[in-house]
Amino acid sequence: MLKAIPFILFILFLVANPAKAESLTLLAIPLGDGSSFDYTVDLQEQCSFKKVTDITYPSFEQAKKINFLLDKLSFFQKKLNLEIDKKEISPERISLSLKGAQNIYYEFFFKKEEQSPGCSLVRVLHFNNKTYNLDHIKVEYNTILKSPVVDKIIVYSGNGSSEEDLYLYPWQLRGQMSAYELNIGPAVNIHTNIRLNNLDKYQKNNPVVEPIPAFFFRYGPFFINKNGLGSLLYNSGNFSILGMGLLEGEPYRAQGLYDREQGVFIGSIIKYNYVEFTYYNDFLKNKGYSLKLNLAPEFFYRLSWKFAPQLFIQYWNRAYVEYYFGVKPEEVSPTWKFYKGSPTINYGTMFEINHFVKKWTFALSTGVKFYGKEVYHSPTVTRQNEVRFIATVMYKVF
Repeated sequence: MLKAIPFILFILFLVANPAKAESLTLLAIPLGDGSSFDYTVDLQEQCSFKKVTDITYPSFEQAKKINFLLDKLSFFQKKLNLEIDKKEISPERISLSLKGAQNIYYEFFFKKEEQSPGCSLVRVLHFNNKTYNLDHIKVEYNTILKSPVVDKIIVYSGNGSSEEDLYLYPWQLRGQMSAYELNIGPAVNIHTNIRLNNLDKYQKNNPVVEPIPAFFFRYGPFFINKNGLGSLLYNSGNFSILGMGLLEGEPYRAQGLYDREQGVFIGSIIKYNYVEFTYYNDFLKNKGYSLKLNLAPEFFYRLSWKFAPQLFIQYWNRAYVEYYFGVKPEEVSPTWKFYKGSPTINYGTMFEINHFVKKWTFALSTGVKFYGKEVYHSPTVTRQNEVRFIATVMYKVF
């Protein structure tokens, strides 16, 4: 019995003083202010993720400082980019992806050392169906509007060869890695003309060849382009909601008719994975509303090419069709017959190709839209479908 006492005391000591968990950094992302955003786990057992229950990282409240606007931007930027989107934890390995780069996921596992009793942590990065060794990450920032914005991300393999390192730019990532950006350039819009006797400068020809400006500016969740402005209202994983106000409509000017003007429409876009649902309504005047369901997947090839096919169906209510395609009683003449609009459904497809060269984006898109019979039966319309081709060149200023 006396011989068992030391053993019992040793067991009681282990129970009262359990082994301390070892904190292990899985991934460290450098920030623009010189600090690092670390994702860590507490190891209960050496060389195993057994009993690991969660991945910890700094509180986003640390992003708040003094300047109100930049604080909100920094807080939004960190939360949107650096929150964990998905994670899987098992005794053998851990994988995770971040909201700012949802087409990248990181994988971590232990590898036994051949000539020593210990083990080493192996880090692997998967991007667009390719696998890269991950030693550490370097993020290069620009600071134009005081808040840091990602210029590029370098993934070092640790093999000492620059050919095996991976260079990633914000436009290659599915998510938002930049706090702000500005892209500007020219574009040309070429399409068949469904209208009859249009008096607008570019819209009276067939096909229509119309030069248009191309620009996109975003500051945190807020964005503006040639069509309107809006903001990201909610984001969680692959689900997001955007609010917007935009210039929309089917403008038309012809002899003997009142002008059909574009309207200021207000609405929202709801996105889940590659499915988009759009709603916008003219709240200022009675120009009606539009609903659109769009399937819009994206595919990358060799990092610098993006292919985006789209398939959509669109609903216009009675007020929308009547305003833009109807003929009022007071407009009836030998040229124009009375026509009262009805709700209609349009459908079509688009295919877009983007090629990225450093700060330049070259885009080509083509497609066809088929109008409902309530549109092409209008005396102002000459054909049932519209074929469109758009070429765009934009330069990323920052």
